[in-house]
Amino acid sequence: MLYSYAKQRKAIKPAVTVVRKVLDESGYTKDGLNEKKKNLQILLHVFSNGGANTTTNLVHVIRQELGHPLPLIGLIIDSALAKGGYAQNYPGFVQSLPSNLFFKFLAPPLINLALFILEASIAMGRFERPEDLWRSTMLNEELLKVGDPVEEGSRRICYFASKADENTRWEDTLSHAELAKQRGWNVKVFLWNDTTHCNHLSKHQDEYSGAVQAMWTKSKL
Repeated sequence: MLYSYAKQRKAIKPAVTVVRKVLDESGYTKDGLNEKKKNLQILLHVFSNGGANTTTNLVHVIRQELGHPLPLIGLIIDSALAKGGYAQNYPGFVQSLPSNLFFKFLAPPLINLALFILEASIAMGRFERPEDLWRSTMLNEELLKVGDPVEEGSRRICYFASKADENTRWEDTLSHAELAKQRGWNVKVFLWNDTTHCNHLSKHQDEYSGAVQAMWTKSKL
């Protein structure tokens, strides 16, 4: 998030190439699937705000190159879409660093400097807050086409969150789920009390795996 969008979107090109190959093999065009070829099966599973950032860059590049949104059968948000700001971003950066003396003493001032530059750039209007862009992208149907509008189970989105997550506030994840409901999406939320960041599968395997399987098969959540 500290690099320009241009640099990030250049770096995401290898992933775009893989996704485009899947679309080509499925015979997908902006008008839909070629019925003579196999069905398109892409389930997007977004982990943390880092995954939201990667997804944002991916779908913007695909839209730019192909002229149509990325088609999906479902969208899963796991421990992601925090609203951001210094109070959230600083702990996230610190917790992601190796726990040795070098990083313990030298990293905090560098992180503070980087976040100051980021916040100053946002305040001056150079670009919008990254977290705002990520949150809006997930529901932007010019970038993501989730399901076929004429089929049952379209616009399906599933959220995983925990009150014990110290990186992403569960309130932020649920506020995005509420926004999705208001916009007519088919929303399912799993909120737990005892799992850490992106670690829900460890204690809630049946619920988690069942939800992912349901998203794949378009069955009831």
